[in-house]
Amino acid sequence: MIAKIPNLEHMQAKVFVLDKNAISLEVGQPVDVRLEAHPAQQLTGKIKSVSGFSRTIERANPTKYFELIVALNDDNTELKPGSKVQATILAQGEENSILIPLQAIFSERGENYVYLQQGTSFVRKTVKTEKKNLHFVEVSEGLADGDVIALSIPENVS
Repeated sequence: MIAKIPNLEHMQAKVFVLDKNAISLEVGQPVDVRLEAHPAQQLTGKIKSVSGFSRTIERANPTKYFELIVALNDDNTELKPGSKVQATILAQGEENSILIPLQAIFSERGENYVYLQQGTSFVRKTVKTEKKNLHFVEVSEGLADGDVIALSIPENVS
């Protein structure tokens, strides 16, 4: 191959999201994009694709990311192939959900529960879970903002 000419009519942005933050990412979600060279200009787009698994993007750095392709809606003359951008993904999680570490969820006979702190001991509390990733899970029922939960089975369960 001698040369590769990009198609400037349908610009896309390649965005990397930390795997622990990649909960509720779906094709079609709206994204706000800003060029690092022109931060006052905001572009809009939608997620076109989400990679099926996370991967590292730098040698000697074990941090893993999901790769997203964002189809941009705006024709911007400042946007050139190779431009660096910052993206804000407008997540569509449950309105009243709480995000907790996946290791805090326990399951028995198809019922999900956590160990909720009450005073100096913990009680088993049934919760309704929604979307999850490798690190976090959304809890839509059973917990309130500010509740303290155990990350492992506590010794003092009442």
